[in-house]
Amino acid sequence: MARKVKPTDAQTPAAKPAAGAEDLNILMPDNELTIGGEKIVVREYRFFEGLRLQADEKPFFDDLYVLLAEASRPPSFDDVLDLIGRHDFSVALMVGLATDRPIEWVQALGESDGDALLLTWWQVNSGFFVRRVMRRALQDRMAGSRSDGLASTTG
Repeated sequence: MARKVKPTDAQTPAAKPAAGAEDLNILMPDNELTIGGEKIVVREYRFFEGLRLQADEKPFFDDLYVLLAEASRPPSFDDVLDLIGRHDFSVALMVGLATDRPIEWVQALGESDGDALLLTWWQVNSGFFVRRVMRRALQDRMAGSRSDGLASTTG
């Protein structure tokens, strides 16, 4: 049997999450944090920025590939920090690009602000880096299987 719904039983539209809000976060996962009392937006790299970064910062991407795709175990947080430390100038440039800030501003941050910004930058842009590592791993695997296949058919 049906029952009459009381006004308090109904969920108000304001209580519901906005339709598509989660979809928008997936499409544009930009994030905001406060550093030195100033709101800073950390944005996901746009398509052509990513292409340029991949070419310009190739040594970082090569080492990231080794760390993520070729390691015998998942990297620790310290492993990732070591990688960032080896490529600190490149990472500062990439963080600056994602925040529309000059590299000098990024490099001058204190420990806690730098840590917060770095973690937010990775949260927003990790998909960008992981997709490139996975794409390269797939290409390497396919190239290896093609060369194995060619070697086995000749004889």
